[in-house]
Amino acid sequence: MRYLDTYVEKIRTRGDDYLADYVKRNAHRIGERYLEQFDFISHERGIMLDSEHDNGMEQLCGIICYAADLGFPLFVFLTENRVVLYEKTLQRIKSEMEDFCVCGENDCRFFEKNNLEEPAVVVLKKNYRVLKLWDMVLNSTEYLKEIPIIVVEHENYKKMSLIGKYISSIKNSAYSSFLLKLAV
Repeated sequence: MRYLDTYVEKIRTRGDDYLADYVKRNAHRIGERYLEQFDFISHERGIMLDSEHDNGMEQLCGIICYAADLGFPLFVFLTENRVVLYEKTLQRIKSEMEDFCVCGENDCRFFEKNNLEEPAVVVLKKNYRVLKLWDMVLNSTEYLKEIPIIVVEHENYKKMSLIGKYISSIKNSAYSSFLLKLAV
């Protein structure tokens, strides 16, 4: 569990042993119950997590690390279509997940250059122009047709036709997918 152990140790170095233990336990609970049971051929709707206090981001990062340890190489992290929230989320994920290739909405070339040598987390606003661009990038990337993708939704959204269409297309660009939502 290289990624998860590294992440948990990072939390411990900040002096929060309780949170580190909680993130590790929760990641194992979710990972064993859902991710280890994933068949790698389905497009599953996944699970909904409740945000406990202010550690929702840590929960998600822990689960992403657990999934990366299982071999999941690509995560698309969707956040609200608000610039301030998007920037804050992108910076937080970059600082929390230093062992990952973390890409923002304008990092298509960086993503392609990484070629999934490191697990990748692509942070996107739920904006139809952004989702359309990444839908094209992901659907034109041949090796994605052979791997699973995990779509992480940090904020709930109402199914708007264009946004829902592109989210579905992004999920379907991979061989299989798993949807993970955080209820806020």
